Amino acid sequence: PFDPPYRYLVRSLSKLAEVHLVDLEEYDGYGECSCQYFHFNIGPKLKQNIKPKKQCRHLRAVKKYHAENYS
Repeated sequence: PFDPPYRYLVRSLSKLAEVHLVDLEEYDGYGECSCQYFHFNIGPKLKQNIKPKKQCRHLRAVKKYHAENYS
């Protein structure tokens, strides 16, 4: 955890040198990730108040971790 319990640094599985910041409080609790998938696919929809069906793997992993450790 970076700033528990809402901000986390997550290492990329495909590019081990990359680390992504996940913030669970952004977009009214939907969350935000600094990865390219989120930036290009999810973020634009959220900015139009459309909740996407998919999440990036970093956001899914952090939400699972958060639910298991802080709920």
